[in-house]
Amino acid sequence: MSGQALPLSPSATGSPGRGWERTYPGTEKQLAHVRAALRPLLRECPMADDVLLIMHELAANAVRHSKSREGGGTFTARLLDVPGEYVLGEIEDGGSNWDGDLLGSARDASGLYILLNLAAACGVSGQRWKRVVWFRVHYPPGHRQPPGLGATIRPAPGRPLQL
Repeated sequence: MSGQALPLSPSATGSPGRGWERTYPGTEKQLAHVRAALRPLLRECPMADDVLLIMHELAANAVRHSKSREGGGTFTARLLDVPGEYVLGEIEDGGSNWDGDLLGSARDASGLYILLNLAAACGVSGQRWKRVVWFRVHYPPGHRQPPGLGATIRPAPGRPLQL
């Protein structure tokens, strides 16, 4: 999967999740804004701290190591939360000469090391001009979807609901 971009729009995935996307200037000051924007979106998510940490670290990599840091550069953060199932996240940056080798580039306590240790799946797509690093974190087994999200189950008229 590392050779393809991860589609995050709910319509593309057919998921009943909540999608979010925002583009930021490629400066370190924006890292706090990414976290602040994501925190309320993940308030019902039991893995919110892990997701916020991964998104922060990937955004930090974008503004420190890619062309996003150059004058007028930007990076884009995307998130899809499918309550009770998983959270997908990605950071798209301005590209670099990095070869996209997650395992070979991860060092102890680095953003990529954190990514590899917290995500159920992750990958890289793109090249010199644009790169996307994505991840998926699963909800814990047995975690119920918060009320008001997703499909509503109703019995057929005149029939009791059986699950």
